[in-house]
Amino acid sequence: MSYKFSTGSIRRGDIYYEDDRAGDATFIDFDQDTITLRPSASAILYAEATKVGIATTAPSEALHVAGNLKVAGDDPRVKIDGDTDSHPGLELYENGTRKWIVYNNYVNDNLTFKTNSDIRLSIEQDGNVGIANQSPKTALDVHHNP
Repeated sequence: MSYKFSTGSIRRGDIYYEDDRAGDATFIDFDQDTITLRPSASAILYAEATKVGIATTAPSEALHVAGNLKVAGDDPRVKIDGDTDSHPGLELYENGTRKWIVYNNYVNDNLTFKTNSDIRLSIEQDGNVGIANQSPKTALDVHHNP
């Protein structure tokens, strides 16, 4: 492991790790106001003031995940892997208040969409879709409350 420090009025440095394999070095690049993790010299994680890029050094959102168009099947994805009997999912908040939650309901393995605590949409593994109904009996099962 080595540390490279630049001199002058701007202090920047890099941490390098050289292994015994042939190929490019793995290092952490500390640039001006950014940090980049570079295994085999490829930028995989890039952080700047308010944005993080995965497989991109030009994130356009708070979290930007990019794919490699040169590699077939390298579609950008985010994997959320929960334990058995958990509800892995995404929660969307506005000003600290949860507005939406999309999750796997382990009770029935449905993909469930909720607002606050009300189930609005449920998709079963077999493809049946329930609107305001978490146990759809047909391809589209709409529950209507008069």
